[in-house]
Amino acid sequence: MGGWVEREKGENSGAIAFPPASTQIYKVSWEFDLYLDELRSAISSEIFKHQNWIQFYYTWAGFQNYNLVIRVIETDDKFVHVTDGWDYLVDFLDLSFPKKRPEREHFYLEVSHTAHHST
Repeated sequence: MGGWVEREKGENSGAIAFPPASTQIYKVSWEFDLYLDELRSAISSEIFKHQNWIQFYYTWAGFQNYNLVIRVIETDDKFVHVTDGWDYLVDFLDLSFPKKRPEREHFYLEVSHTAHHST
C-alpha cells in the first residue's frame, strides 16, 4: 500500500506517508569533499589565526544558551598536539571562553583541527 495519503488542508496535504517499496528514502552517496573543502578553506581563514578574532566569531555567530562546552585542539596530521597551536574552550551556555571545564554537568565535545601551515 504505497502512494499519496490525502490529508485535510493545512496538515501537509502533499506529504507522502507510505511511499512505494521501491522508493529510495535515504541518501545513498554523499559528496563530503564539497563540504570538507569548504570547512578546510574556512578554518585556514585569517580570522582563525588570532585569539580575539576567534572569540569575536563565536560571539558574532550568537549560538548560546546551550549546555555545551567544546575544546578545540590544533594537531598535526598524526593528531599530536601542535606546540603553540590552538587549545581553547568555548562554553555555549553563556558564550564564554573559560580556561578550564566548568564544574556543572554539561555536554562536552573535543574537536581536533589539523594544522596545515605553509612553509
